[in-house]
Amino acid sequence: MIKKFEDENCSITDKVKNLRSLVSTRLKFWQNWLIIVDNVELLSKISLLLPQVGDAMWINGQIVVTIQNTDAVPQDDGLNKHIAIRSGMNDTECFQLLKHYTIEHADDQLLNEVSHALDRQPLALAAAGYYVSRVNKANCSFTWSQYLKKISSEEEESMDAIFVRFNSVYPRSMLQASLLAVRENAEESSILANVINFFSVISFDPIPRDIIVFYVQEIDPKHSKEDICLSLKHCSLFLHSENNDISLHRIVHKAITVYQSEQLNEKHEIESSVDEISKALYMFKKKDDESKLMPHLEKIVQLLSLNNVGNVLKRTGNYDKAIEFHEKARKFAKKNVRN
Repeated sequence: MIKKFEDENCSITDKVKNLRSLVSTRLKFWQNWLIIVDNVELLSKISLLLPQVGDAMWINGQIVVTIQNTDAVPQDDGLNKHIAIRSGMNDTECFQLLKHYTIEHADDQLLNEVSHALDRQPLALAAAGYYVSRVNKANCSFTWSQYLKKISSEEEESMDAIFVRFNSVYPRSMLQASLLAVRENAEESSILANVINFFSVISFDPIPRDIIVFYVQEIDPKHSKEDICLSLKHCSLFLHSENNDISLHRIVHKAITVYQSEQLNEKHEIESSVDEISKALYMFKKKDDESKLMPHLEKIVQLLSLNNVGNVLKRTGNYDKAIEFHEKARKFAKKNVRN
């Protein structure tokens, strides 16, 4: 029946209404139900298509909506509950999920290391558990310790590919889902596009929000500090601390560098980005929170060094070598996801 609705020559709205009508005829056979509405952009556009509160037909069930823009989430009350996954799941939830895929007893400390490495994100943990269980079902002795080693050796994408290939429920890895969110936010907001460019060069560690605001305003002065802060607050990509630091999950940072590498075409774009970002970082030199800049400076110093060597070689007339080092810098910018 679902296949039939997909093939119908009618609007998406009518297709959803037809599907809702089909589901309603099955309710009498179910004690409870759960509807998942994934990757919603504008809740106001689809809310009327969902089962409505107070409708006697739709009882004993829940609707889970995943949405990127947190400003569209209703306030918590007796009928609504906002669950943010920015900070990930708690220890108990992580252990329950990972142990579901574990045949033998696994040490809680080891599972905690896996959870921490994957930022306690449900989709990433599910993909990890799926991979481990599938390898073990193939009569291979595979432990969580071995999984951690594979992550550190940059094999995470190949392991996630197993999850994407065989999982019919949600055919995306955490990286793919994050990349989708990065791309949509960058295309819809010039402010977020600049912030994404900013993080593509630096680390995912916490950095004072004022530095980001300064950078965005240098690039595009028409944006006020308030507008920039609101854009950051409402975007699900960024983690916010109580002292107004902004950071990223490791996998989101990876998605940002992948996305930004797709946008880089010329060497001068890399140099321009590094120059502007370095200027923003320098503005906060000798402040109380200067130590927070170190991981970010370490991240860009390799890129700066490669470009500087290229510039010296160019000035001395060694053009072939200059091109070689500038190309290395360009490749580093595209591949710093691995560093």
